[in-house]
Amino acid sequence: MFGGVSIAVLVIAVGTVAMFKVISKNSCSLSTRPLHLVGCNLSGVNLHGVSLSGADLSQANLSHEDLSSSNLERVKSGGITGVPSKLPAEWELVDGYLVGPGANLSNAHLARANLGDTASGGGWPAFLTGANLEGANLAGANLRHAGLRNTNLNRASLAGAKLYRVISGGIAGTPKSLPTSWSLVNGFLIGPGAALLYSDLSGANLVGAYMMGDQLVGTDLNGADLGGADLVGAVLGNILWTNTTCPDGTNSDFDGHTCIYDL
Repeated sequence: MFGGVSIAVLVIAVGTVAMFKVISKNSCSLSTRPLHLVGCNLSGVNLHGVSLSGADLSQANLSHEDLSSSNLERVKSGGITGVPSKLPAEWELVDGYLVGPGANLSNAHLARANLGDTASGGGWPAFLTGANLEGANLAGANLRHAGLRNTNLNRASLAGAKLYRVISGGIAGTPKSLPTSWSLVNGFLIGPGAALLYSDLSGANLVGAYMMGDQLVGTDLNGADLGGADLVGAVLGNILWTNTTCPDGTNSDFDGHTCIYDL
């Protein structure tokens, strides 16, 4: 109690030294795990090198904070105010969410958010490897060149999202919706312009798939069924074609173990 008013403090343990800062009327301690820092004013607090793994930073104020050495794995966010001075490599602040590898973005509202590069090729795409996007609204979002390996997309809405050159594989769950001409096959996002370099699509059912302009260099298509698939303009090279059903319905084994001439 101070002057009859209850004031909470933020406690940051640094070795055996504890630093205190008056921040809000809520409990905002970094000494208790898991961290619950919803609505906390962290502006001016020294968070450099502090582990925020698994923390809930929803509606927190991160103005001018240096988080470049902080562990943000599984961090939950949304409604963040203020702009951090620095973030770890591959992380960015998008529409109030901390976006990066392993981020917890379940039920995030990122409709039409820019999570990729720009149409002119500038900007930095989002690296969402291992991120939890379950139930997230990504309708119309820009995910050009974004990294979505091992990402949880269960019930995520991706209708109208821009997925050109998206990098995927190991995707968990079933999206609620995908853009026109896109599908999820064996954990990979398959559609026009997808980046599928050195991907393992062996035995995959790609019948009628829209793969125009896809990057398929080094891709394993052994035993895959590409019957009726559209590969116009695809970048092909060093592909494994053993017992592959080619787009024209023939078998690669009877044409020099390739489908190059049967597209």
